Amino acid sequence: MIMKSIIKTLAFSLLVLTSSGCAKINATALGENSTTEIFVVSPKELTQKDVIKINLPRIRPKNLAIVDPTGQWFIIQSAESNILMMPQKDFMQIKLLKLPIRNTTGFTWIGGKKTEQVIFKESGEYRVYLADNLETEAENTFTFSTYITVK
Repeated sequence: MIMKSIIKTLAFSLLVLTSSGCAKINATALGENSTTEIFVVSPKELTQKDVIKINLPRIRPKNLAIVDPTGQWFIIQSAESNILMMPQKDFMQIKLLKLPIRNTTGFTWIGGKKTEQVIFKESGEYRVYLADNLETEAENTFTFSTYITVK
């Protein structure tokens, strides 16, 4: 019982330390060459003419997916699934990722078959999701997540 309590305390301490490290932010304004050390997606409301800007923290999960308003997952970057918008080493180093709403594609599985489709086909709320493991619950992997609305 004591060992279980010690493990829980250590796990919580590690979580607090990890979380506080992710919240560090550089004082520069969010812009084209941002050096923000946290995960920021802007703007939060977009139209088909807009571009999503995803500010990526220095320490980040290795995979990127977007979930559409119906719950359909679109993988954009996943070395495990061999879905790469850029080489993995480049993805882990970029600071700002820009995705045009009109024609950004991702891979999804329909009837067990991997297919590439335009992601932002309809209006609604989309989830931008970075995770080390896209195939597990968020609480079981290193993640960043936020929502945007496409009108």
